[in-house]
Amino acid sequence: MSQDRKSMKVISLLCILWGLFSAIFTLLVIIEASSNGWTALSGAFAVGTFVQTVLGIYVASAGVKGANTPSKALPFMLSSIAFGLLEVLFLIAVFLLFQVEDPSALFAGWWGIVLSVLAAILGFLGYFFGRRVYRASLK
Repeated sequence: MSQDRKSMKVISLLCILWGLFSAIFTLLVIIEASSNGWTALSGAFAVGTFVQTVLGIYVASAGVKGANTPSKALPFMLSSIAFGLLEVLFLIAVFLLFQVEDPSALFAGWWGIVLSVLAAILGFLGYFFGRRVYRASLK
């Protein structure tokens, strides 16, 4: 197994861990939003965290499959870049949420920022290594 495939598998395993933390965070966001009263922004935040969790788990599973079979690295590569870009958009949305909502949303906001930055890094690294593994499988 090449070093790029090993790196791809490590990134996939980190995405699985990230997905578990994100699922817990999604539950916390839903619990906090339901206890404080639902607003349009809290509903959008809950849906956004759920979507990023599902996409992160998909990226992780595609990465494990692509690391084991390099010719199947293309779905990982494409979903990783989509994941990274979605996380950058989600990060911008969290910053906008800080501007609109009251400071009581600070807990959810800071964890959202941390999870989004980590996911964006994982997404872009996944694209980098997925592209290298896919190109090597074409030779």
